[in-house]
Amino acid sequence: QLPGPVMSSPVASGSGVAVTSTSGWVGVLSPRSGRTRWQTMLPSPTQSTPAVVGERLIVGADDGIVRSFSTDSGDPGWAVDVGGPVIGGITPARIAGRGVVLVPSTDGSVYALDARTGRQVWAADLGDQVTAAPTVNGAMVVAGTMGGHVTALDLGTGSVRWDVTVPTDRKSTRLNFS
Repeated sequence: QLPGPVMSSPVASGSGVAVTSTSGWVGVLSPRSGRTRWQTMLPSPTQSTPAVVGERLIVGADDGIVRSFSTDSGDPGWAVDVGGPVIGGITPARIAGRGVVLVPSTDGSVYALDARTGRQVWAADLGDQVTAAPTVNGAMVVAGTMGGHVTALDLGTGSVRWDVTVPTDRKSTRLNFS
């Protein structure tokens, strides 16, 4: 039994199924038996769907830290602070032949991080909380904000290609993580 609710989608990894829970638990389960292959506890809850790129499991958390782990052993790799809680799913992509992850942050930005090193490739400030997973469409990244904007970014540079406001009859609700 996992120590907390699972609010993110499980993700297939080379060695099993990666799962996170709101307690901060992160682990990889055997696809045959469901037994835990490895596990760790983060210092903060996680509700973001992780991503697997190559042999790295990338996990975002409510403390704004994006962390990488070996999918096989759980050994920790890099950790990067993206400035705000990561509650939307992390999206794997490729830029110029290298694996990256696209990270939505409630600080109002989408970050492209090199999946192997954690180095920031680019960051795009969208002006309001980004709480859902960005999607890749060809050479574009499309992300939505709590303020009702849908913005297309260039996958290679993060520059804005277009931005539209989605009509709504409701006020957006800003999420408070204090």
